[in-house]
Amino acid sequence: MSSIRLNANENPYNTVNKKNLVEDIEFFEFNRYPDANYTALRKAISDISRVPFEQILATNGSDELIQLLILAFSNPNDTILALEPTFSEYKKIASYLQRDYIGLEPNENLSLNKETLLKAIDKYSPKIIFLCTPNNPTGEVLEQNFIKSVLENTDSIIALDEAYIEFSSGDNLNLLNAYDNLVIMRTLSKAYGLASLRVGYGLSNENLIESLNNCRMPYNISGISAYIATKAIKSIDVKKYKKLLINEKNRILKKFKTLGIDYLESSSNFVLFKLENVNPLYNRLVNQDIFIRKFKEKKLKNYLRFSIGTEEENTKFIKIVEEVMTNANN
Repeated sequence: MSSIRLNANENPYNTVNKKNLVEDIEFFEFNRYPDANYTALRKAISDISRVPFEQILATNGSDELIQLLILAFSNPNDTILALEPTFSEYKKIASYLQRDYIGLEPNENLSLNKETLLKAIDKYSPKIIFLCTPNNPTGEVLEQNFIKSVLENTDSIIALDEAYIEFSSGDNLNLLNAYDNLVIMRTLSKAYGLASLRVGYGLSNENLIESLNNCRMPYNISGISAYIATKAIKSIDVKKYKKLLINEKNRILKKFKTLGIDYLESSSNFVLFKLENVNPLYNRLVNQDIFIRKFKEKKLKNYLRFSIGTEEENTKFIKIVEEVMTNANN
């Protein structure tokens, strides 16, 4: 039995016609460096994002964009601010680059403590604030009025991580030209199902894009990844996969309700849920080659996160969850 990976928030479906891509790659020039400006890729991203080509930076996944933001807009010992719990790479990369990362503690129910952010801005004067919507790992969406209030009350760079925005409703692209301190982060790894290619992108005004581009290493995306992504993204029906995954998410959560499992409402393709002891379920799943996310952070010690798989994968996952919970209650 092949393993079932529900731990990385991936799209479980192969979204591209690989046969057609193989035929295209026959004409690919492997002996040449890629276009250093990734013109074709950025134009393709412009088509799907409705943002002008000049306001787009293509990066090696979102991780590189996080690093570029920190390098471009802060110095060692400057403060980076975020609302916890959130994507762990903000802290990891900031700390590696010798920035002072401050994660604001959540409310008791793990909702983001938005009320503390403006006070923290005054106290710490951060150079960059990372906001994630829908937030990973909780799935919480930040209201646009809140995002506006942050943008209007600081000169800090606001890095708005929309890695999972395609699974939600609405976006914040309308804010791009209204605020000169906003960078929106996106990726082709999640809804588009191109995680293996490692292609992310930043959206902002031309001045901030130029600053980020000045920190970018040349040829930061492999030529073959850029080539395939450019060919593929226009043909991927994101709405189809969103519908499939949301329907499956609702099926799983219906079973969770009958089993009395507490979970956080999520506007993404993953769900965070709580158990008194996560180990029996987690270990049983691992023994069956089913992998979900377990956390090291103290605030998340009683939580597990699963991403939505295919119907077959989810059925196997639900079966084991039901068995473990039934045994625990007997």
